[in-house]
Amino acid sequence: MKVTMLHVFMLAFALLPGSPSFAQKKDCKSLTHGADIYKHFTGTIGKRKVAMDLRFGFCGGSNYGGSYLYDLAGHDAKTLIIGEPAKFEYDATLTASEYFIGDNWMDAEQDGGSQPATWVFTIKDGHLAGKWQSGDKKQTLDINLVEEYKNAVPLEIFAYRDSTKKYLGYQRLSAVYRFIGVKPSSLVSGSDAEFINGQLLEMTVGKKGGAMTFSDMPLVESRKCFDDFNVDCQRLVSDTPVSDQPALGGHNYYSMLFPIYNGDGFLVMECESFSTGSIKGMTSRNVYSCIDVARKKVWHLNDVVADISKLTELLRDLYRSSVKQGAREVLPADKITPVESMIVTRNGLVFCYPSADDMRITRETRVFVPYEKLSKVLTADFKLRMSM
Repeated sequence: MKVTMLHVFMLAFALLPGSPSFAQKKDCKSLTHGADIYKHFTGTIGKRKVAMDLRFGFCGGSNYGGSYLYDLAGHDAKTLIIGEPAKFEYDATLTASEYFIGDNWMDAEQDGGSQPATWVFTIKDGHLAGKWQSGDKKQTLDINLVEEYKNAVPLEIFAYRDSTKKYLGYQRLSAVYRFIGVKPSSLVSGSDAEFINGQLLEMTVGKKGGAMTFSDMPLVESRKCFDDFNVDCQRLVSDTPVSDQPALGGHNYYSMLFPIYNGDGFLVMECESFSTGSIKGMTSRNVYSCIDVARKKVWHLNDVVADISKLTELLRDLYRSSVKQGAREVLPADKITPVESMIVTRNGLVFCYPSADDMRITRETRVFVPYEKLSKVLTADFKLRMSM
């Protein structure tokens, strides 16, 4: 199934199929970032030791791309997609579905294949507890996780929202800018926080940040977005009949910045941004950064991989065996090569491939490679860093 830009938008603020829709209004006490959480949990599912980076917004049931789960004694990396709760309260009972990190969960929900494992749980006073059930419903395990940052960077929600509007004759046009993400909390040392904030700024605006600080970034970027909106508005002539005017819908600019992996001195971040409504059309962008807080460096492909040729063969084999035929038609296996869009995790590397068919943008395809398959292609420095 090809996923259009609309689906990319829905992915960021998605609900599981069967959940109440946005049309079914419920009492939400806050539409601000106070309803959004990021928490790092460790603990057990049955006897399995796991770590999880959870991102969720209670108002609207937003997943912000999904949460990430790692088996501390195994080789798995998984994504957790949480359904919209029955009530917008922090003690709400939550349900979720668990997928491998390389799965396109939107396709999996619609193609009627094997069922994912499910969670039913609550979060209270830094404790996540509930039940895990296998997809075939033959196994049920206790979930017992605690929020803690002994081996992770303490982060807090950082959010910003602004809007503007303009009248052209009887037509009202509007633009909305929203940033939702994380920043180092006050528990992070000054030098670590400065290093992390510098990398987060570069992820969101590129190397053009200049004198801008990460704290100032949303305000500065929103002004730029609104300037673009005003330029588009100026292209419309107010006395021209609406039927003759260029199409210009509501401008929406969204940017999200959350961890995929937070542990062992690493803070691996994902920045997803997209815009809709402009005369220029829809745009989207995913950026990843493997920030090594312990070493004060960012790991790039050449720092991690010593043998690109061998990794290319391995990636193409895994791609053919793990990615569905429809996705391989859009992005053939012979186009797969190691890329800088790489995620470092404790259990393996993930390579990310955005693909498009004409102007129809699909969700990223991800290929997960466990470290036991990578022993001959990694650099000595990276092996040392990961204690391999």
